[in-house]
Amino acid sequence: MLPLISLDSVWRFEPVITPNATHLVIPKGGQLQLSCYDNAEASKVQWMREKGRKIEGGLEEDGASIILLTSTQVQHMGRYTCENTQTKEKSSIYIYVKDLENPFVRSMLDGLLVREGEDGTLPCLVTDPAVNHLSLLTCGGSGLPAGLTYSAHPQKGITIKNVSRAFEGCYICAGEMDEKPVKSSPYNLGVRPGIAKQSKKSNILPGSREYQRSAGLHIKSVKMNDSGVYSCIARNEKGVSMATVNLEVCEHGFINLTEGEDKVVEVREGESLTLSVEMTSYPSPTEVYWIYNNQQLKNTSEHVITLHNQQYRYISELRLVRVHGSEGGIYTFSANHTYASVNQSFTVHVICKPVIVSQEGPVDGQVRCVASGYPVPKISWYYCEPPHTRYDPQANINEEFAVVRVSGAEFGRSEVDSRLNVSKGKFHTLECVATTQGEQAYTLFSISERTVPHKLFTPLLSGVMSTSVLLSLFLVVLLYKFMQKPKYEIHWKVIESFDGNNYTYIDPTQLPYDPKWEFPRERLRFGKILGSGAFGKVVAATAYGLCSADTVTTVAVKMLKPSAHSTEKEALMSELKVLSYIGNHINIVNLLGACTVGGPTLMITEYCCYGDLLNFLRRKRDAFFSSKTGDGYYKNLLSQTQTSR
Repeated sequence: MLPLISLDSVWRFEPVITPNATHLVIPKGGQLQLSCYDNAEASKVQWMREKGRKIEGGLEEDGASIILLTSTQVQHMGRYTCENTQTKEKSSIYIYVKDLENPFVRSMLDGLLVREGEDGTLPCLVTDPAVNHLSLLTCGGSGLPAGLTYSAHPQKGITIKNVSRAFEGCYICAGEMDEKPVKSSPYNLGVRPGIAKQSKKSNILPGSREYQRSAGLHIKSVKMNDSGVYSCIARNEKGVSMATVNLEVCEHGFINLTEGEDKVVEVREGESLTLSVEMTSYPSPTEVYWIYNNQQLKNTSEHVITLHNQQYRYISELRLVRVHGSEGGIYTFSANHTYASVNQSFTVHVICKPVIVSQEGPVDGQVRCVASGYPVPKISWYYCEPPHTRYDPQANINEEFAVVRVSGAEFGRSEVDSRLNVSKGKFHTLECVATTQGEQAYTLFSISERTVPHKLFTPLLSGVMSTSVLLSLFLVVLLYKFMQKPKYEIHWKVIESFDGNNYTYIDPTQLPYDPKWEFPRERLRFGKILGSGAFGKVVAATAYGLCSADTVTTVAVKMLKPSAHSTEKEALMSELKVLSYIGNHINIVNLLGACTVGGPTLMITEYCCYGDLLNFLRRKRDAFFSSKTGDGYYKNLLSQTQTSR
């Protein structure tokens, strides 16, 4: 008799997944679509995640099961398994969700508790398979404990083999991506002692004179009178050993802050600051967050929020990275659960260097100087006898001057306005100095020597005034005639050739603006004014992250004053387009970036550390010499040659 063989047991095929790959890399926020089907008749397939979790919301189309995610996030990363519900055959695919900011998945749990003798896995999964050479490091940078062995897998994490009590501590996962080192968030490894089970009869273990015995105390329903000290006592013929534990029974849950008082903190602009709150809580808090300006802060690269816990003790930290002058204020920590809630506030003052915001004058015998900083800058006036030189520390002006606080911020920069009457002075240069906590900013005023007119009304003065009135009337008439004429407009003219020289003309208004030159204006920190004209000014500034993420570059920023007209705005934009079209050149001040969105147009150029060309040549005039070698003039030789032919 021949044996009967079921065809179903022979012709079994694994489900087919589309796309057909072992893994896929999807960018964060991208679309993910997976399809699974089985060629067997009357078969049905279903999708599952790790640990047999079924995926709800799948689509069914022509016998295939489809997963469609329009915006893939990090929590969607992992292994997706397609199973035939009848044959139990399976196929799987692993999905990486690439996060440019985090090469490792940021786990919500930073603590791992493993029993001694077992294996423990740190869930530091990579978001991009390009991360390689995975390794394990200690948080403090010291070597790994003796005897520690581990295995690393990009889809599973790092598994520590045969954990012992000596392995307790803080660890991080490290790797390389594009030949650059990358690290995960820290993990605290805790080790529980192993349990030795004992039978009813206690026997001495063979080959050893020691043995372990465990005993437990179970209280079914804890009451207030169960509070107290519990002791575990062990005796043998060699003596007695005892261990105690203190049990505290509370009527309800609690949250206690270690330092409950609000704090006042000062930090300099550009530095980083960490705000820390330590507390004990039972049960675990359901919400832990930070608030600033009535808004809950999110964990970003500028506001890094971490939470560490060990049993009932919690530490929450808020790290403010490279604090801006506008980030001062009240930061409030909040935590709560069903039984209690707590708040703790930090008042942060950002110390800002003084900056001369604007200067005017002399107008009507007065000069005006506006400075900003925190604390509020102190403005002092000094006069200097030599032109264009700074003050003598002993030459402080004794005349009264008015100081008005223009605008004030409780936690950041404040502006002060100071005015000085110079109609009675006889000096060449006047200096305004703003001082804040040892930091200074200054600006110079060029004041010509003035002569106080005689008080008597002389005939000569009468004649001068009469002439002035007539001239004023004449100027008014001319101005009226001028206003009646059509205003001039800026037009570009193409110059094809002149004396044999060829010129190339490009109309800047027709040039496109490349958005690659855009630079975030909030990363600029303005300094002193380098130069000023009728409608614009050039200010020294510090640019954060211009060349790369961690670089700090000194630049010059060209901007228009509020009084500028549309013609000046168009001229500045044309200059920006021309510089971006020319590109980098050794003989010009090169363009580094621009801010055209969200405010006035700012043109960022290279900073000329030696000042403007005119003053540089004046300072170096002694280094040059001139000698007459004959009449020198320019000739277009090409044009003369063609004429002679």
